[in-house]
Amino acid sequence: MGKTLNFNQRLRLDGFMAEGKFPRMDRFLTRMGERGVEVAPLPWRLLDGALSEGAEVDFAAMAQIAAHVGPERVPLFAAVMAGLAVGNTEALADLARDEDAAPLQRFEAMGWRVFLTHRAALPKAGNPVAQVVQFWDSSTPPAEITSARASWQAVNPAQLWFDDAGAEAFIREAFGAEAAKTYADLWHPAIKSDLFRLYFLAAQGGTYADADSRPGAGIDGFLATAGSGVWAGSTTGLPNCVAQNGFLSAPAGHPFILDFLDHVLANLRNPQGRGISWLAGPAAMTGFLHQHLGDYDLGLLPSGLMKAQLFRQIKAAYKHTEQNWRVYEHRRGLTREPGLRVTLEALAR
Repeated sequence: MGKTLNFNQRLRLDGFMAEGKFPRMDRFLTRMGERGVEVAPLPWRLLDGALSEGAEVDFAAMAQIAAHVGPERVPLFAAVMAGLAVGNTEALADLARDEDAAPLQRFEAMGWRVFLTHRAALPKAGNPVAQVVQFWDSSTPPAEITSARASWQAVNPAQLWFDDAGAEAFIREAFGAEAAKTYADLWHPAIKSDLFRLYFLAAQGGTYADADSRPGAGIDGFLATAGSGVWAGSTTGLPNCVAQNGFLSAPAGHPFILDFLDHVLANLRNPQGRGISWLAGPAAMTGFLHQHLGDYDLGLLPSGLMKAQLFRQIKAAYKHTEQNWRVYEHRRGLTREPGLRVTLEALAR
């Protein structure tokens, strides 16, 4: 792990970004790298900040700093800059199809292509969201989750809360016994949550927010205007820009929710060694959207905007236990390789 920038250095870097002084930024990052600073994450952080603020940026000029993301990701950063500069995603499409590129980089290109296709700003007018819904598998969540829940109740008294038994009962009543059994047979709370949110939004609509989160400063405005569309976020501060389902908003019966639900159920019938994210979570959602690029009216918001305005996950103790799907899969030796393989095979069809 390298050094990080100090406060004054961060200010200088942000100033170069605000003024579009990319040659000076390039030289500055070079010097910082020579001094042992870990510079590879910085271009992505700067990009997320610009996207989140809606800043006017000469992205063609910003491509000058591509070398600082690390040699393995220079093609990805350059393709993202090209997509933002010229308004199409052909460079990202070429990278995603490049069988000589690393599998993860090909998937990352898919994620960025999905984001640029569905890139959106916060809604300014529209119908209100029906309700906020959340899930925690146990009927007695830890105190930090109970506190987070209260913060959502404060902004939306119509908030609905489901535990494992309640979610199964909801699915049985709305979709039948077979659907409820599919849910009940799942092996981890994270994948139960992934499936339940889709069933709920398909039936009733609203905004789903992970239980380990707090609302942002702009949530009132969002809930007042976002009820007619599908909204989610993307991890635009990282090379691996997946579409996130931790905050997912949609009206009842929206085609995207119905079709993605069918996709997830098909994955569960034929898991092929894939982990939870690839079966029903963000990786699955990203791959599905890429398969159906532009087919749905869906808005993806950049990461910094999501965190500042709508939804920020909390640091929760459970994330260090097997109740966190990452810990659960890591201890069982599960990797992303099967998910990458199946996703890239679908791209080739």
